[in-house]
Amino acid sequence: MRNALLLLFLGTLLFTSCVDKIEFKVPSGQENALVINGKLLYGQPSYIEVNIEKLFAFDAASRNRVPSCCVTLENDLGQRIELDRVVFSAFNLEIPLDHPDFEISFDRNYRIIVETLEEGSFESAWEPLFPVPRMDSISLIEVPTAKFTERLGVVEFQSYNFQVNTPLIAPKATQASRLLWLNETFNTIRPSSPSCNELNTIFIRLPTVFDGTINNASYLEDYFIASSKVQDLNGPGQEDQVCLVLYQQSLSETALNYWQQVIKVLERGDVDNTRSALGQVTSNISPAEGNQATKSYGYFYATQQDTLFFTKLP
Repeated sequence: MRNALLLLFLGTLLFTSCVDKIEFKVPSGQENALVINGKLLYGQPSYIEVNIEKLFAFDAASRNRVPSCCVTLENDLGQRIELDRVVFSAFNLEIPLDHPDFEISFDRNYRIIVETLEEGSFESAWEPLFPVPRMDSISLIEVPTAKFTERLGVVEFQSYNFQVNTPLIAPKATQASRLLWLNETFNTIRPSSPSCNELNTIFIRLPTVFDGTINNASYLEDYFIASSKVQDLNGPGQEDQVCLVLYQQSLSETALNYWQQVIKVLERGDVDNTRSALGQVTSNISPAEGNQATKSYGYFYATQQDTLFFTKLP
């Protein structure tokens, strides 16, 4: 359920597995409303991806795509660059830092403009780009536990709590960062493998945020960001292992507020219609001037991302 809700809020931007089907009741008059999600990742090269869906009964296997549209990224210098259409309503583009006609740099502002044939034009609010601190390490706490099942009786599990160690202030930054952690955990019981790429069961955990601007600290030590369980079968030649892929992103104040709302929706777990899901989460996507559309959903933000891998072997 939570994985599919993450896909609802993010489109296909990060997560691609363990997706459940969710049936949403579409509010009257909003059958053609759009859900537009996107992010700009600063790097060498920088990368932007945008996903556009029509609002309807949500099923990640068969989505209501928008057939005719184009997406443009704009900076506060007035420079624009059009994204490539990858498949259906998914758009992306790599932008080198030395691009002659489009500047991507910290403390500049960015927005997306979406033009559709049937629903008109939409645009996001301006979003600033901030640098992200580099994570130092991920620590792990193991908690043995057990669960009773009718079929197997008492089944033993190993619970893993993941904690991050990271500075809060990025190099050359003047204040602490607002941080978002997105993560995937890969669980398996098989002969030991040192590579996360060989682990084939993916579980997506709740995002986590931290507002460094309201805390008098320059460093986070052993800050909880995810938990996971691996069944302890203790079979011959089989060993438990778990791999965490952690993405740390810098956020603006408005993007932090968006993710805080998303987390609250996911934690409640009682979402059964679009009003309780999308309707309770602030969107920075709105119809452009002259567009008579009454509502649009989704969010666009700009960020730098740090990625850290953690593998626990027996």
